[in-house]
Amino acid sequence: MARFPDPGVAVTARDLLRQAREGLSQTELGHRTGVTQAALSRYLSGQREPTFVELQRIIGGSDYRLCLSLRPEKHEEDPVVALMRQNSTTYRARDLALSRRLPHVLNPAGGRLPASEPDGPRIDEALLALYELEDLRSAAGGPWRRLQENWDRYRSERDRDLIHDIGAVGSGAGQAAAITAHYIDERAPLQHERQRRRKADNDLPRFERLVWAHLVCCLRAEAAICLERASWMHQAMTLSEGRRRAQDHLERARWAESDLDRAEDREAVAQAKAALARAEKACAAWSQHGAGRNVGKAGEGYLAVELEQLAQRAQGLYEQLAAQPAFAAWRAEHAPEDPLYDCWLDGALRDAFTPPEQFSDCHAFADMQFLLGRARQDRLSEAAWAARLEEEGAMALFSTVERRVVDQVQQHWDITLIAPDPETDARSRRQDDLLVAAVQAGESGPGSVYLLAENARGPEAVNAIGSAPGTLSSIALALQRR
Repeated sequence: MARFPDPGVAVTARDLLRQAREGLSQTELGHRTGVTQAALSRYLSGQREPTFVELQRIIGGSDYRLCLSLRPEKHEEDPVVALMRQNSTTYRARDLALSRRLPHVLNPAGGRLPASEPDGPRIDEALLALYELEDLRSAAGGPWRRLQENWDRYRSERDRDLIHDIGAVGSGAGQAAAITAHYIDERAPLQHERQRRRKADNDLPRFERLVWAHLVCCLRAEAAICLERASWMHQAMTLSEGRRRAQDHLERARWAESDLDRAEDREAVAQAKAALARAEKACAAWSQHGAGRNVGKAGEGYLAVELEQLAQRAQGLYEQLAAQPAFAAWRAEHAPEDPLYDCWLDGALRDAFTPPEQFSDCHAFADMQFLLGRARQDRLSEAAWAARLEEEGAMALFSTVERRVVDQVQQHWDITLIAPDPETDARSRRQDDLLVAAVQAGESGPGSVYLLAENARGPEAVNAIGSAPGTLSSIALALQRR
């Protein structure tokens, strides 16, 4: 919550009643609760404050319930929370998992967003959202704290694996909560100003459009992070089940060999041992600290359920805050610049764990590929591409266009395959080392670039590109599902 809860921006009965009344007329709500329409009108306009009993009765007649609880909390601010607040003035995401799920315009390298239209919710309206953000952030830290306690007590390597796996959970909610609290604290009117000027509610500051978009996209990222980590837990349990089945098969084969002692039974035992070795190797590959034997047996099932519930909460809060007109206005402005991110928010790519990576231009794409060494396994291939790029420029990467498609705002994009070696026929290459990119085709030359797929095979990629509808989002979706 805000560092110094200010009555000028506190949650009022009017705020709660307005939210609870959603979808109900004053007459209908009054009929349900026995409160006159005139009294309800005064409560909703803020002319009169209901008693707590009246507030409970009115909200009880709606589709909401009023929950109130007290918890011990010292007035002094926790040092960790204080550090978060000091660092919350930057809009640059420190966590890599969160950074990958934010568009560049909302994740500036310098940490500061440019000025934008102050058409978001008022700071008193946003305070309701802040309480929910803080609650979500606290809940998201629960799994990590329990795993850390287990590690401190039992020193299980698998617990250390899981701590590493879910380290990013809560980063989106924490970023959104810290930014919201700082914004409210910074702009809340001072007490003596309120007494002197008696500001009306409409005079209270509003959130800037880009700041509100940053908060909303952090929540969308939080939901995606939780779902991705839950899928990792399911994968670990699947591998563990495969290992168990392989172990059972080996025991049955050994029993048959000891009972009958036939050549085919001895061969079956050898095959079962090989299958078990493969299953154990797969489990070991899913562990970073040599805890392969415990993969799938260290509470991954409980973690998966908890992470899925956190994802549902984050997604629900995202949808609630995204309903603000300021976010719709930002999306309308941003969609032409980053159409696949717009599709990832709630469009065709909404089930993907991360949005496709976008680069500002062809040169940034080429530089990033060499920096990360993607799809270039040997130095000879890298040297060959470097020579080609020096001679022909960055567009040499995109010389083979497979298909031209449009996005949701009717901009044209060229889909191309990129092989590790410039002399290789990417279409027929069966090794899984191809890149698939989309280049914006404009009258003034190529624009931004999307990396749609890595480690692709030529025939599979060509089939996915050719069989999908002629839209950029459809191509991206088909490549993800290949």
